[in-house]
Amino acid sequence: MKEPGTERGEDLCVALFDVDGTLIRSSSGFVATRFMFKRGMIGTRHMLLGLWYAMLHGLGLTSYERMYEIGIRIFVGMRVDELLNLSRLCFEKHVLPRFFTGALEAIQEQRERGREIVLVSAGPRYLVQVIGEWIRADAVITAGPLVNEDRVTDILDGPLCSGEGKVQKVREYLWKRDVVLSDCVYYGDSINDLPLLELAGQAITVNPDPRLKRVARLRGWKILRFRKTTR
Repeated sequence: MKEPGTERGEDLCVALFDVDGTLIRSSSGFVATRFMFKRGMIGTRHMLLGLWYAMLHGLGLTSYERMYEIGIRIFVGMRVDELLNLSRLCFEKHVLPRFFTGALEAIQEQRERGREIVLVSAGPRYLVQVIGEWIRADAVITAGPLVNEDRVTDILDGPLCSGEGKVQKVREYLWKRDVVLSDCVYYGDSINDLPLLELAGQAITVNPDPRLKRVARLRGWKILRFRKTTR
């Protein structure tokens, strides 16, 4: 018996999209943090601490898990409906203008082919959910804090949606739908997307970072260049 989530199906039936750098020109986490900072919801110290850990992560000197732990502290105790309302406001003002028009065209193309549209992102859960609502995604796969009595806790609900953790979460979603990874097309922009790109039935890179670009060229993967945004 083949391992669930890796065998090839007859045709591609699910289109998986990363968000940061693939659909939008920015990091949704950074956009959300700056939005909260400007509203006075977080202080300068927390803002600088977040940027510091983001830089360390970029240099490979700290884990994504540690960076996430720092970022989530400000949300502990907040109500889910409050976070969703803030996420919608942040989306309208700061995320929507950063959407690549080419990404919207790619989503529409996949939808016209009859494929499910699924977002897979390590970005802030509630902001990614709002993005999913706006593009009419069939599903959104993220990681985030557990909720207790409608309030956010500091306990994660599983592996973060990055690297191998992203593969695990996608497999769990597909397994419930009797679909395998080789039945999917995946759009990603970062070397962190490599584990999922390698397992997808079709790998498409969008504005790939230098390391991913080298891999894409060696393996003959499609490379898309999205530059124009909605505003």
